[in-house]
Amino acid sequence: MQSPVQRFAVNSVESVMGQQLSLPAGWASSLFSSTDPAERLSELVDDRREAFGDIRAVLDKLSAKYHFKPREIEAAMGQVDDALGDLFYEAKEELEDEIDRRVRERGD
Repeated sequence: MQSPVQRFAVNSVESVMGQQLSLPAGWASSLFSSTDPAERLSELVDDRREAFGDIRAVLDKLSAKYHFKPREIEAAMGQVDDALGDLFYEAKEELEDEIDRRVRERGD
């Protein structure tokens, strides 16, 4: 038998799991330095490039320590590029759509 606290926790989780949150959440907008989608897209591209460089630096450091072959590092970086592309894809598409929408609105 479940305690009242356990029943509350289960019911709360079940009710929350069916909700669709709007993106970005209100608190997330403060993470962006601008509300202009073109500037945010530029920031996203820069952040992706920076993440790629940071990961490359870590792999280079590990390579120096463990003597990985250059082709192994290049193969790993190819996978990193794919993973970052997948990770950033939806946000990039949303920003590009917002830019297109604003351009169409100005033209009307």
